[in-house]
Amino acid sequence: KRLKKLDLVGCEQLDSLPEGVFDGMGELEKLELRNCNGLSSLPEGVFDKVPLKKLYLRYCPLAESLPQSTREKLEAKGCKIAG
Repeated sequence: KRLKKLDLVGCEQLDSLPEGVFDGMGELEKLELRNCNGLSSLPEGVFDKVPLKKLYLRYCPLAESLPQSTREKLEAKGCKIAG
């Protein structure tokens, strides 16, 4: 069985996701980033190789920059970005 949902919770030192971080996760459909207090952005192309259907961004107060391609998949709460 392949990974379809990934929760990254309380990663306070995480400020961005590196390009290619999801390469090889070809079935990832849902990603939740919660209480990642240092997260400010997600790079363009970070989700190019995954069939992401939903991106949950919860209580990441510095998050303000997302790839345009993720906006229709975004559900945000407690962030500068409104979902």
